[in-house]
Amino acid sequence: MQSSSKLFPVALVSAENRGDLSEDVYRLKPGNSPDRSVEIALTRLGNAGFANTSGVPVVLLHGSFSNRRFWYSPKCIGLGPYLARAGFDVWIAEMRGHGLSPRNQSYQSNCVGDYARYDLPAISDFIYEQNARPAHWIGHSLGGTTLAAALGGSYMEPSQIASVALCGSQVSRNYWLLKVPPLQWVGRFVLKRFEVLSGSRLKRGPEDEPIGL
Repeated sequence: MQSSSKLFPVALVSAENRGDLSEDVYRLKPGNSPDRSVEIALTRLGNAGFANTSGVPVVLLHGSFSNRRFWYSPKCIGLGPYLARAGFDVWIAEMRGHGLSPRNQSYQSNCVGDYARYDLPAISDFIYEQNARPAHWIGHSLGGTTLAAALGGSYMEPSQIASVALCGSQVSRNYWLLKVPPLQWVGRFVLKRFEVLSGSRLKRGPEDEPIGL
């Protein structure tokens, strides 16, 4: 894997123009977690023909069962393209095993703690290396929860962060209650009943797009 970073191996997977926008896809291999097979896809959007580094960086983090397409469609419609056309340097991360990020060896053991402790700091460091300005971070659902965990654990460098916005994210200090066995059993029972009544696991929404290329 060729490196375009002094931090860790990074491959430029593709560099294309999507109409009036440029789309660069990087694949990071930080090697900073116990599972060293982890690779993280990071898409950068900007105005075609203009240097991305001229804009203030914005980082978008998707939610559960989602990928980069939550933020922009194949036709470049969505918040990501909107911000890029407004002059921002837009970065869209995809967590382990989501979208363009391949499944790591310990995929079934992936958890928010790993995203927060290892992946987000690597993403932040790489973006700051490419554009040395504090970034605005926006996290949706699980992306926001992961971001809150990374900040709460002091895993990210504060000087690299300009602001944080959490959308539809549940953050609580009382998460330990969910680990009590009776509550786990009740939760599973309710979910199974809902599945039977609705005929499907959940109603489909924008972030239910199949994970993959």
